Amino acid sequence: MRGEYILDESLLYLDGNSLGPVSTSVQRRVRETIDREWAEELVRGWGEGWMDAPTRMGDRLAPLIGARVR
Repeated sequence: MRGEYILDESLLYLDGNSLGPVSTSVQRRVRETIDREWAEELVRGWGEGWMDAPTRMGDRLAPLIGARVR
């Protein structure tokens, strides 16, 4: 799994209470969000999924913490 993260090869990273190293898949997704969803869609992006994102994510996370889904 080490190859999926952006880490200096000489580094032994054992810190478990931080954000941790970024994975290449997360880096790719963040760049896509900035380059396409933000730069190209601008304010139109709010009507194409951004506004309801917190609710969608909350519904997905609720079962993990024992909360009620809307």
